[in-house]
Amino acid sequence: MKFAIITDIHLGPEGFHKGILRKVNKDVKIFLADFVKEMNKNIKPESDDKINFYISDEQKNWLKNDLDKTDKKCIAFVHYSLADQDLTGNPWFEGKPNKCLIANRKEIRDILSASNKIIAVFNSHLHWDRKNVHENIPYFTIQSLVENEDDKGIASETHAVVNIINDKVDVEIKGNYSKKFLYKICR
Repeated sequence: MKFAIITDIHLGPEGFHKGILRKVNKDVKIFLADFVKEMNKNIKPESDDKINFYISDEQKNWLKNDLDKTDKKCIAFVHYSLADQDLTGNPWFEGKPNKCLIANRKEIRDILSASNKIIAVFNSHLHWDRKNVHENIPYFTIQSLVENEDDKGIASETHAVVNIINDKVDVEIKGNYSKKFLYKICR
């Protein structure tokens, strides 16, 4: 399998350390465009429509043990969705759950639920905003920053502001396609 890695893009201000410019950010958009062009033209990372994303036994054991060790309430963040989602109408993943949903998501949800410590779970990757609930745990999918949600050529500029107070999880989606999700925890 061939793939590429790009990390730590730093879209923010340039960074200095001991007076020396260390984070040269002024051309980051050019760097990203060049990277994508190189990937598409020369590298051509492999894509497998049959691939399934799953959480390994080692990771499941770590998760269970970590939740068992804490006495605190927790929030989980994952890239691919752990929720069962109806993908109808999704421009990227309709009919392709193996490309956006964790294959063994029910097992992971069972671990999260059994811990009785999870307040909420957040994921991205699906390029839309959604709230799903499994066993009284809300699973929020947050839109991509650059998605053209209504086909008018406008990037979503999506980001979420989350406010958790007592038994309420308030997720305010900001950007060009604002939404609000509210969930009351029943425990």
